[in-house]
Amino acid sequence: MRISSNSDYLNAMAGIEKAAAELARWQARVASGRRVNSPADDPAAAARSVEEHAEIGNLEQYARTTELAATRLSAVDSVLSDIVARLTAARTSATAALGTGPTQASREAVARELEGIADALLSDIRCNVRGTYVFSGSAALTGPYERLADGSVSGYLGDGNGMSVDIDRTRSVVVSFDATDITQGGDPGDVFTVLSQLAAAVRAGDQAGMTTGIEGLKRAFDRAVAFQTAVGTDLASLSDQGLRLSALRQAAVARVSKDEDVNLAEAISRMARADTAYQAALSAIGTRSRLTLLDYLR
Repeated sequence: MRISSNSDYLNAMAGIEKAAAELARWQARVASGRRVNSPADDPAAAARSVEEHAEIGNLEQYARTTELAATRLSAVDSVLSDIVARLTAARTSATAALGTGPTQASREAVARELEGIADALLSDIRCNVRGTYVFSGSAALTGPYERLADGSVSGYLGDGNGMSVDIDRTRSVVVSFDATDITQGGDPGDVFTVLSQLAAAVRAGDQAGMTTGIEGLKRAFDRAVAFQTAVGTDLASLSDQGLRLSALRQAAVARVSKDEDVNLAEAISRMARADTAYQAALSAIGTRSRLTLLDYLR
C-alpha cells in the first residue's frame, strides 16, 4: 500500500504545524515567564486578569489617598495639640491676673503674653500642607485668617465646605476643615476677638471682662479638644486602612500571578516534550517522502 498519498502528506503537514504551534506556545511562556501571553491562551484567565489589574489600580489609588489623608491629619493633629497648649497657657495666665493682688506691671506682662498667644494661634490656624490651607474649608488656597494693617485679625476668610477624599469605595475622610468650628463655634466672636478683649480687660483690671474672657477661652479649649479627638480617631483608622489596602493588593497580585505567571520548571519540561514531538513529526514526514523503487513496484 502506498503511504505517500496526498491525504497522508496533508495530514503529516497538519501534524507538523500543530506540533510547531505547541512548541512556540511553550517557548513563549518560558521566555516571558507568563502563562497567558494572549487572551487565546486562556480566555477565562485573561478576563480575570483584566478585572484584577483594574482592582489593583483602584487599591493603589485608595492607598495614595489614604497616605495623603494621613499626612494632612497628622499635621492637623499636631496643630491642635499646639492650640490646646496655647489656650491652656492663656487661661492660666489670665486667671493669675484676677483679683487685686497683681500689679499694673504684672497685668501688662500678662496682656502682652495673651497677645503673643493670639499671634501663635493665628500661625497655627493658618496651617498649610503641600500648598493648601487645612482650615479654610474648600477655599484651600486662601488663608483662613489674616493679620490686618491695624494689627487686628480679620474675620474668617474660608468657607464652611469641608473637603474629603475617598479611601475606599464606601468610605471617605475629611481632610480640610472650617476653622470656625474651633475658633468660634456658637460664640458671638472668634478666639482672636476673645484674646484681644481679654488682654484689654487685664490691662484695665476689669474683673468682669477678665472672667468673661477666661470663660470664652474655656469654650475654645473644649472645642479644640473635641476636634482633636475626632481627628485622632480618623487618623488611627487611616493606619488600619493602609494595612487593609496593602493586604487586599497583595491578595489581588497573588491571584493575578496564579492566572498569568508560569510554573517555569513545568514550562521547560513541556517545552522539551513539545520539541520532541515536533522533531518526531518532521522526521516522520521525511521518512514518508523517501520513496524507494520497491514502493513503486508494490
